[in-house]
Amino acid sequence: MRGWRPRSLRARVTLGAVLIVALALGIGAYAFSAALSHSLREDAENAAELRAEAVVAEVERDGPDAITRLEDEAANLVDANGSLLAASEEAEGSRLPVDDDPVEFTVDDEPALVVSEDLEDGRLVVLAYSLEVDEQVDGTVSRLLLLAIPLLLALVGVTVWLVVGRALAPVSRIRAEVDEIGADRLDSRVAEPGSGDEIALLTTTMNRML
Repeated sequence: MRGWRPRSLRARVTLGAVLIVALALGIGAYAFSAALSHSLREDAENAAELRAEAVVAEVERDGPDAITRLEDEAANLVDANGSLLAASEEAEGSRLPVDDDPVEFTVDDEPALVVSEDLEDGRLVVLAYSLEVDEQVDGTVSRLLLLAIPLLLALVGVTVWLVVGRALAPVSRIRAEVDEIGADRLDSRVAEPGSGDEIALLTTTMNRML
């Protein structure tokens, strides 16, 4: 650790500030991404269940033809034993999984959430709800975070570097003035800033020593 640690106080303060902010941003970004994914999943489950209930109502009213008439939606109608009774055009060639809980499944190479709803006679409507939009939102947010965090760290680094440099400028001036005082100029004094802060106290102490 000592081998690579910068010797400059300005550099050490800047590096420490950037590392602390990076840690905080990393934790915050992870928590935000997890909360967003959880929220998107809950919304998708609710939407899928509502759509499945609507399809169940259509099947009870119109029979299995309600499934075959579905457009841009993958759905199966199965009996109590799991035998396939009807399928939508989007579900042809894909047997959707039947489960009490929502299940993630791939339909036509696209992510989907499969839910099952019972009919009064024991049959099941199995519906695949597309997750493509949710994954796009999640991916977009992740990319924005990956872009924003380095920019914020750069901004923090530059800001701290400038602020610390400005704060240490009087120290550099005092050091330069003291360095110019030789044995033949012991009557010289360092100019006091009159600010009343730590730099002023250092100047007073230095002049007292001289």
